[in-house]
Amino acid sequence: MRYSYPQLKRALGVAGGPRLDAFERYCRAMDANTRALEWSCKSSAGAIEGARFLHTARVQSYEAARPAVDRLLADLFGAAGVAGHPVGWLRPLAERLGEGVAVGYAEAGAPGSRRTEVKVYVSTSRVADAAPVIETFVPDAGGPPDGTHKVMVAASIDEQRGGGPRVYYLWRRGQLAAPAAARWLERWCTDEERELIAANDGRTVSVAFKEGRRDMVYLSAPFRQPEVRRMVADHLSVHPLPCEQLDNLRWIGFSKRGEGLRARELNAYFHTAGLGRA
Repeated sequence: MRYSYPQLKRALGVAGGPRLDAFERYCRAMDANTRALEWSCKSSAGAIEGARFLHTARVQSYEAARPAVDRLLADLFGAAGVAGHPVGWLRPLAERLGEGVAVGYAEAGAPGSRRTEVKVYVSTSRVADAAPVIETFVPDAGGPPDGTHKVMVAASIDEQRGGGPRVYYLWRRGQLAAPAAARWLERWCTDEERELIAANDGRTVSVAFKEGRRDMVYLSAPFRQPEVRRMVADHLSVHPLPCEQLDNLRWIGFSKRGEGLRARELNAYFHTAGLGRA
């Protein structure tokens, strides 16, 4: 059974507020342009943060999503717009190169003192054109290698500062054997990570950079490796809700610090039944 968004909100005790209201208005505005509404949870140090949702657009065109994105930014920033805010760097890149669009909402912290965040993601297959911007916020030689299928750049909007750039390099599974990709993976991934990537049967693989350093490795379903399934089960066993949804698991992020299967943090993303009815 796939839970709907309202069911998950109730089960998770989502606090809500202005950022959640803006995210929900965005999702409703994108109703006819929805590829998926995913629920995600983060497992870290034996605790679960589950108030996390991601909307991805069906049409791979920034222009198709632009009215809803503009309304989202207006809801979040008001008449002043994004001028002077760190997220402002993303808009010109999106207008010039953007294809796919995703918007996420997340809460963290204890009830009564939760922090909220909206993330805006823009993907493009014009990787070489996006590389000069990406190379300003990844480590030296961390830019996307030749033959990278897509990149997804993102910015966060939160109470403190927001706008922190992050990027995800995406490959289709068969592309990773190409010499440029193989050399890049050898530099930026451990032996164990590369073995897990090679053995994964999922359609796509992604490696992320955040806050100036390499971040998580992302694998997509199906997860046929027993060791990967055990890692996921160990992380999610502390909360019944994600355990009930393992059949709907879509992709995972892990090995933030190169720990491989001993990762202290796991992000799991699940299909949902959509917005549903409140």
